[in-house]
Amino acid sequence: MGCSGCLGWPAPESWGNSRSLQPAELWYAGTALCGFSHEQLKASARTSPEIFASTSSLVAISDVAMDATGNVWVVGPGSDKVLRFSAEALRLPPEGPNTPVQAQPDLVIQSAALKSPGNLAFDADGALWVANRQSDGSSAADDGSVVKFDIPIGQSGMQVLDPTVRITSTKSGDLFEIGSIAFDGAQNLWLTSFVGLLRFDDPRSRTGDVALTPSAVVEKTGYPNNLYFYSVAFDAGGALWAASSDGLHYLTSVTEFKDPGSLNGRSSPAAAGTITGEPDLLPAGGLAFDSARNLWMATGVSILMYSEPGELSGMANPAPAITLDLVGKAAPSTNTHLVLLQGG
Repeated sequence: MGCSGCLGWPAPESWGNSRSLQPAELWYAGTALCGFSHEQLKASARTSPEIFASTSSLVAISDVAMDATGNVWVVGPGSDKVLRFSAEALRLPPEGPNTPVQAQPDLVIQSAALKSPGNLAFDADGALWVANRQSDGSSAADDGSVVKFDIPIGQSGMQVLDPTVRITSTKSGDLFEIGSIAFDGAQNLWLTSFVGLLRFDDPRSRTGDVALTPSAVVEKTGYPNNLYFYSVAFDAGGALWAASSDGLHYLTSVTEFKDPGSLNGRSSPAAAGTITGEPDLLPAGGLAFDSARNLWMATGVSILMYSEPGELSGMANPAPAITLDLVGKAAPSTNTHLVLLQGG
């Protein structure tokens, strides 16, 4: 698998020459858009991202995604916009690495349907999906929603758009505090929320404003002390991995569910394996797999890499193969995706 952290993003090998133009090998969202080079990902270090790009349009960045041509998309809290940056706009400045830069987007999507947007994902058709963490006020519940935008081809500048789909849940509370969204290999939409992990089947076939019953819900209340799920990713075998925290002790973990497509209704299935730790995983954030099946994870203070975690079973506390201790103002956002370009 190439571009990790959210299935549905085209693999870098399909981009032609665009991957070679990418200024960073790993991207994540934080107080700014942060990018690590390929060389930085080879060994443990106390370091900071080579690229630290901010924009006057957002006070902070909640999430990052990449489209099929290698453009980087970001979204920020309290905004009604999604911003697109070309690879050229995010290149290192003449002053060299670790120099903060003000980046200018080449396309801005503005929409009244964006209510404190927090997370992004592209489906296999190239449509952009955005998770709203705030209600639009149409109901008494403070639930969020997920909206879909068809990206206008060849456009730039400010584009005011309406979504082609807006998804809510038939059950009040299901979409309260939406965290991360991702597509599995069958193009079903998964998201994290206060109640757990939810799956909406085949959302690409929907149009308009629709309230759907989730096909599957992994309920947090079925686990000791509850689990608060932050982010999801899928490995090359289709297993679902979720970063979570313990509601009582605030210990964090990464949990593997082997066959998420077989789940139906509301349940709390047994995990195939769980990676846990004490301070290293606090708080667990974005997840991504590289082409060697290694798991990368963002925490509040570091980027960690675990070698082939699919070989683990039960509860495990392995030492990370690589630890990048972050210095400066480089802390990742809690629900950010990791966009990892690993062609092998």
